[in-house]
Parts: sequence; structure tokens; C-alpha cells
Amino acid sequence: MAREIESTVNTSNSIMKKNSYLIYPNPVTQLLTIDKSPSMKVEYNITNQLGNFQASFFGNFDESSTNYSIEGLSDGLYILTGVSDSGESFSTHLIIAR
Repeated sequence: MAREIESTVNTSNSIMKKNSYLIYPNPVTQLLTIDKSPSMKVEYNITNQLGNFQASFFGNFDESSTNYSIEGLSDGLYILTGVSDSGESFSTHLIIAR
């Protein structure tokens, strides 16, 4: 069975909606926010364009919103992926620009 994965690059400071995830702002300057519905436990990973792991963080089941400081990441284009405890996943581009 084939699975279609959406991926977009958003170069304006607007909001992107990915299935049941709302990811903003993009580009990110300080704090990345991910709203999820319904509430679920999600593991998020950030990789660079070469596929090298850069960061990992979690969204807890009882939290509908997760914030992550991108302080340790350099400006550039990254890939944000998320996998829920139910196996649902998404992948999108993330721009960091200060």
C-alpha cells in the first residue's frame, strides 16, 4: 500500500496545516509551536538536508500544543518529522532564519 506524504516549504510567516497538526511559525526565529488534534503522544525529529539528526523532542498525550526552542540549530532548511503513538506520521520542511 502506498502512502502519500505531504511536504511544503512556506517562505512567508504564515501558518501551515498538516493533517491534524498545525505547525508555526515558518520560518522559525526562536520558538516552534506544534498544535495537534486530537491530543496524542508524538515524537518529533529534526534532520538537516543531508539527513543528519539534529534534535528530538516529545509532545505529551495530555498536551494539545508543544513548543520547542530552536536555539541550538543554525539558520537553514531542515526536515521536521513526527510519529504518534498510533503510528500516524508527517514530514515537512522547516526554515530557521533569525
